[in-house]
Amino acid sequence: MRLASVRHKDRDVVAVRIDDTRLVSINTLLELNAAPLGIAGLTDMIELIRAGRTLLDKLDVALGVLKAGNKPVQTIPVQDVTWYAPVRTPGKICGVAMNNSASNARKISAPEHP
Repeated sequence: MRLASVRHKDRDVVAVRIDDTRLVSINTLLELNAAPLGIAGLTDMIELIRAGRTLLDKLDVALGVLKAGNKPVQTIPVQDVTWYAPVRTPGKICGVAMNNSASNARKISAPEHP
């Protein structure tokens, strides 16, 4: 499952890629699932991450229903969206300086390319 944060028709949307030309909103996908979800609607990727594995499993089932073609849903054309970073407001960003030759002695197994 490929997730994305996009802007479509003046709304921020968390979406799933169906194929190379179409996306579907997570909230639209959640409506396909007959089981109660216990969540009102997702507006950003952090909420999806916090919801955990159970919600991802339900999304996977709903994506299967969508791809089987049993229920028509409104899709979003890829060319109509503005792409964002998947997590738009991360709590922190971690990085490792791998190009510092002074730290070569401390590296356990440095990659060839950062």
